Amino acid sequence: MSKTSFAKTEAKNIQKSLDTAFTEDDFHILMQLMSRFPHYSYRNILILKARCPHAQMLKKYRTWFKLGRAVRENEKAIHICSFFGEDDEEKRGEEKASGQRGKNSKHRSKQRGESEKRDYRYVPLFDISQTGELEDFEGEAVPYAPLDMTPRHRQNVVAFNQDVPGFGELMAVLQSVSPLPISFSAEIAQDGIILGSDIIIQTGITQLRAVRAALTQIVHAMLHTRCSDKALKAAEAESVVYVVSQRLGLETAGLRFQRIGDFGASREKNEKKAFLDSVQKTAMFLTDSIEGEQEARRLGYNTADFYMLLAGKTASRLLRAGHRVWLVDPDTLGGKWAASAKEIEDHNGPFAVERAEWHNATGRAA
Repeated sequence: MSKTSFAKTEAKNIQKSLDTAFTEDDFHILMQLMSRFPHYSYRNILILKARCPHAQMLKKYRTWFKLGRAVRENEKAIHICSFFGEDDEEKRGEEKASGQRGKNSKHRSKQRGESEKRDYRYVPLFDISQTGELEDFEGEAVPYAPLDMTPRHRQNVVAFNQDVPGFGELMAVLQSVSPLPISFSAEIAQDGIILGSDIIIQTGITQLRAVRAALTQIVHAMLHTRCSDKALKAAEAESVVYVVSQRLGLETAGLRFQRIGDFGASREKNEKKAFLDSVQKTAMFLTDSIEGEQEARRLGYNTADFYMLLAGKTASRLLRAGHRVWLVDPDTLGGKWAASAKEIEDHNGPFAVERAEWHNATGRAA
């Protein structure tokens, strides 16, 4: 199959996956995939939904050998669209040598006078469910346990724990990453609301409801200060809170998408794409912010001027967008500025970026 034919086939698969995404159970699958792969674009999430909705861990063919596993015979690769910059020749050579190069789809553009070539290609990956353990592997192979794909609200969960482990610490982290100050009050009727330039959470509600309320209002503060579409605001906030809650290991039995079908039926194709793109990027931004702040607190890193990041993919995106990325030494908390994406890839530790840049629109889109 030619590159063009392959790209057209994948585009059809993405469209088919999009057409069926806005039902309650299918949307749960989509949101679960976003939580497991927070740095995948919504298009790649739609590909996974169509090809491998139970995906947990995706690696290249040869990488699985290093992890004590091997791709089973006759398993078909899942082609994920990935960015390659000019300094990725080593990766391309590795794919050539492995014989798993796959089909390519190239797109090049220039950003604000930038001369860097942008190369987007379909990379063949395999999920851990497509592999088996190597018998003669020296070391401990990566373990595999199948996922229960039943949405949490359909698992006959009558009662669940409303307490959140480390609740006080988590609320302090949310306060740090929130664009608005968070406080508690007994004088509001809702679980949470934005009043003026503050997020107010109702006192006396359960810890789980308080965390969800804080996350919901943070999303509204980030996305909806000038949005009058109530259905869009509710759907975006509900979706992002679900993805982030899944990522943080919070109970999601009480979170449902009963109105998502009506929302999807009332939107055009481009509106659905824009919606999923916004949910993915906002959830990624919040996930990166929360996990980075948690790691900074664990290491004792001062985040007054800098945000700490754990995700190399986010750090690389920020560098490509022209932002400075600091390579943090986890032992000394010192470091240096990254000069290339290769330095970020090779760095064994967290990253940091200036707070002002992280909170602006470019940082969130990264």
